[in-house]
Amino acid sequence: MVSQVLNGSTDAEAGSTSRHNHIGSSTGLRGSSIATRSTPDFLVLVLDCNLFGWASAANASKHSTATQQNGNGERHSNLDIGKGEGAAAELEKVLKDVLIFLNAHMALQYDNGVAVYAASGAKARLLFSSAPHSSSAASTALEDEEGPDANTFQEFKALDSRVYSGIKTLMQETAEEMEDGLLRDRGTRMDDGDRRDRRRSAMSSTGIVAALSQALCHVHRLSLFSYAVSAPGASATTLSMNSNPGGNARSSESTLSAFRSRILVLSVTPDASTQYVSMMNCIFGAQKAMVSINVCKLHGGDSVFLQQAAFLTHGSYLRVESRKGILQVLMSTFLASTSVSKMMNLPNEDEVDFRAACFCHRKIVDVGYVCSVCLSIFCEPLPACTTCKSRFPRRTLERFRSEHKLLEIIGVTPDRS
Repeated sequence: MVSQVLNGSTDAEAGSTSRHNHIGSSTGLRGSSIATRSTPDFLVLVLDCNLFGWASAANASKHSTATQQNGNGERHSNLDIGKGEGAAAELEKVLKDVLIFLNAHMALQYDNGVAVYAASGAKARLLFSSAPHSSSAASTALEDEEGPDANTFQEFKALDSRVYSGIKTLMQETAEEMEDGLLRDRGTRMDDGDRRDRRRSAMSSTGIVAALSQALCHVHRLSLFSYAVSAPGASATTLSMNSNPGGNARSSESTLSAFRSRILVLSVTPDASTQYVSMMNCIFGAQKAMVSINVCKLHGGDSVFLQQAAFLTHGSYLRVESRKGILQVLMSTFLASTSVSKMMNLPNEDEVDFRAACFCHRKIVDVGYVCSVCLSIFCEPLPACTTCKSRFPRRTLERFRSEHKLLEIIGVTPDRS
């Protein structure tokens, strides 16, 4: 009897001990899951706001819709590119889906951050940023004229209002500059060829490269700020107070951790061969900073330089023909973070065009001549390098010129505009 009681008490103690061990192990797992939570993701969106590109996309969308509705092949008037009304309407339709995508990115994790750059003409402008070091994050709450809305998450409202107002201002400035240019052109005698060249140069002169450069600088400042917070003796409260007065709610101690940054480019314009060197510098900078550049090409053909940027930085490149499915593409392809996207079967380009642009005429070349000193590329053999002023050997120059003439005879053009 005594032995049974002792055995029973021993079993009870063993059971309680096992239960305590089980509770302790579950607590340890819970603590380890908190300690190893996913790193916050910082997304920088570069939005192409070129009026000519969006007007061309609006014309293509209108033509495809009219073709589907009317099979009799009636002609429809083109949109007014000069005033930019069709371009603004097309951009507004895409912008609604883009803002839903950005809100979904911020809702995935509380610490996630976002920055939006707009590129129009040769200009690039920061519209919104939730980074603690950005002045945009501090002034968003102060400049909200409508006040808080109980039915809307304030971070979403701040992002939407800032992006809408910034793009509206940028489009108005661009439209005024275009009208001034049209008035100047009317005062001068220009033939149709000159007008086509002026329009082509205006369409290709996009500020995507400038926006990419600013985005990389923004990401670099964010990494320096995170490193300063993680340094010994640094106070998250002090840094958040010194960053900007009246910062947003995300400038807390949990936000001041290391980010995994990535860039998403939404482009509607073709390549500008004059920006090849600047684009390659951005690509090399993104490689060194381990920042992936993802590209969503809307309307038109592929962009050679953006293809190279996505491939060399281990990003994704996807060309979308119609804006109707842009939200599904953004959600399924570009919403996942860098760590998660590595485990996903994302669309990739089977063939990437690695052609370069020559330094003399800024044309994309199939066969080029490279300086052995500074690695400058030329579409035809020159007696001296225009970049580093190095003179080439006469025998090598004569051999290159004979090969160049042979290529022209057999019909292989070494350059293509």
